[in-house]
Amino acid sequence: MEGSVSFWQGVYCLCVLVRFLNLLAKHARYRCSEPLKQFLDNKPLPPRALAKLSVFRRATNIVKDKGLQSKKDPDDYFHGQRAFISESHQGMKDVNVVFHQQLVAQRQFAMSLGALASNITKAGSVACCSNDNHSKLMARFGQAMDQCQQAETTLAATSENTFAFNFCVFERYLESGKDMLHRRLRLLAESEAAAAAAVKAKPAAKPKAEEARETAVQKFEEISKLGRTELSLFHQLRVHSLQSALVAYCQAQISTGRDTYAMLARSLSELRQIEE
Repeated sequence: MEGSVSFWQGVYCLCVLVRFLNLLAKHARYRCSEPLKQFLDNKPLPPRALAKLSVFRRATNIVKDKGLQSKKDPDDYFHGQRAFISESHQGMKDVNVVFHQQLVAQRQFAMSLGALASNITKAGSVACCSNDNHSKLMARFGQAMDQCQQAETTLAATSENTFAFNFCVFERYLESGKDMLHRRLRLLAESEAAAAAAVKAKPAAKPKAEEARETAVQKFEEISKLGRTELSLFHQLRVHSLQSALVAYCQAQISTGRDTYAMLARSLSELRQIEE
């Protein structure tokens, strides 16, 4: 069913795209566009040539990215932010993995408590015929284990909704910040290359080279200005959200711990009364 739905969605998208291209081809202004004519008339490359071109582009991008990673940013603020976000991103990924492993272990422990409670209750019902007092002890002990299982499940759900959620969100935020700083470095390299080309340009090509340099510098300044604003807001949001998550997590731990302690104390008292 899901496969058929995705198939018909693909057919619908293809029909919409064909209709859009037909409208562009009939448009009074856009049908005279040379790039559009090239796009509609050009034949696609053979699969083997397309695969070679894709591999070559990927290898070129990897080499460029490796070179940009070792490039020092002339702005100390962005250089420090790049180092901080890169280290924080790796640290957040590690913490996220460890915390989710803890959640999995906590849920497995809760399931084990539930299985133990079920087995104890069954054993108490089997022993009902031989010893009524023993049956009551087993039934009450099974109820206590079942309540412990509910407490552990609640605690795991609260942890998942507070810390685990924030870890996942901020891991993605840090990845976005890392990508933004990488794009800024690319624009910096492009502006430096455009400035060098403008210096070496011949008189006939000088105006065009100067225009390309100004465009590259303008793009670099825009992303730098936007980056400062976004990074400042991100750090404020990060600190506030982590503080809120930590408070909610600690409150849930304390509240659940108190409830569990009171429940176990009450169950222990009832078990002693049954023994007497």
